[in-house]
Amino acid sequence: MKHLRTYTSIIALLGSMTLASNPVTAESTACLDLVKECFAYTAAPRDTCFVAVSKHPFCANSESSRLAARRAEFSALLPNDAESGPSLVGPQLVDRGCVTNFDNAWLGSLVQGAPSPETYTTLRQTLESCARRSASDMMRP
Repeated sequence: MKHLRTYTSIIALLGSMTLASNPVTAESTACLDLVKECFAYTAAPRDTCFVAVSKHPFCANSESSRLAARRAEFSALLPNDAESGPSLVGPQLVDRGCVTNFDNAWLGSLVQGAPSPETYTTLRQTLESCARRSASDMMRP
């Protein structure tokens, strides 16, 4: 029985060391579930969901929180239709199709489990490219 307790303690210690050394796996399952839930919504409700995820305590200081916050920032820049956005903000600098592709990529990575640091880097780059691509497209005659 004494050996069983020692063995259990060692496993618990190793498990906590693994979580501490890899912040992505330490990200709560509850947070990842909240992000996945956002993909069940469309348009404005999805955008609102990302705002909520970025501020939720389950996601505090997580990669998902930061990515959701950035995705929420893009929501305000998305055009309401294919031609133009709200007249108050002028031409839109975000391509809705690109953001939709980003959403699909993020959901796909979540379906496979907690994304790796490399996956989060790729997702951030993909999201940022939505703004750059649209801005350069707008400069063409």
